[in-house]
Amino acid sequence: MGLCKENDRSEERRLLFVAMSRAKQYLCLTAGDKPSTFFDHFGDGETFEYTDRGHLLEYEESMSRPPEIPAYSKRRRNVSVHELMEAQDSAFADGTDEIPGKGADYGTAVHEAAYLMSRGIVPKEEYPELEEVRRILDSLEGSEIRTEIRCALPVADVTLRGIIDVVAEFDDRIEIHDYKTDDTDLNLPLYKLQLSIYAHAAMGARGKKAVCFVDYVSQKKSVRFEPLPMSDIEDSVLNL
Repeated sequence: MGLCKENDRSEERRLLFVAMSRAKQYLCLTAGDKPSTFFDHFGDGETFEYTDRGHLLEYEESMSRPPEIPAYSKRRRNVSVHELMEAQDSAFADGTDEIPGKGADYGTAVHEAAYLMSRGIVPKEEYPELEEVRRILDSLEGSEIRTEIRCALPVADVTLRGIIDVVAEFDDRIEIHDYKTDDTDLNLPLYKLQLSIYAHAAMGARGKKAVCFVDYVSQKKSVRFEPLPMSDIEDSVLNL
């Protein structure tokens, strides 16, 4: 039955028509030792041998070479200020940026209440530390206050990232405040490093000098200091 069935050449004719009608300048037809009967019949009397090979391009078979890929440039690492503090002291390994005397959950609750107060919202819970928070916020009258501000500071091959509790911008300066519920001053050196990072980020963004305040709201006192030099921050990054 297969010998009796006529071959459908419509697709081949369509492809041939497309090739011939789309050619811009030249159309080359090639075939193997056993061309199809359709093409064999179509080309009767209309083929020729190309004998002038002087204009043909010589082709030399060779293995392709893989492209040269340049060395990868070293990418900057993002490091949180908490991670930097942990590298300096394992006591901060739980991810907090303070060692609260009444536990980490208590310290978090005080921070959340302080944030609400800065937004003009009365917190549902009342804590002894909030009286000191009110005093601090009142002392910032006349400034533009921003709270929970994300910041970034490039240092060497890393970018230090953190969140500032309070940024108070005056006409001539910026104050960086961070609430701490510690019941001792033992971690003050690390807190100075933390706030100095925030201060340099703020100075770079706003173009004003900055002053730092570690606000021990549980002890009802604030420690004011000038930001540490960038060289101290760079040295701390070496320990990562």
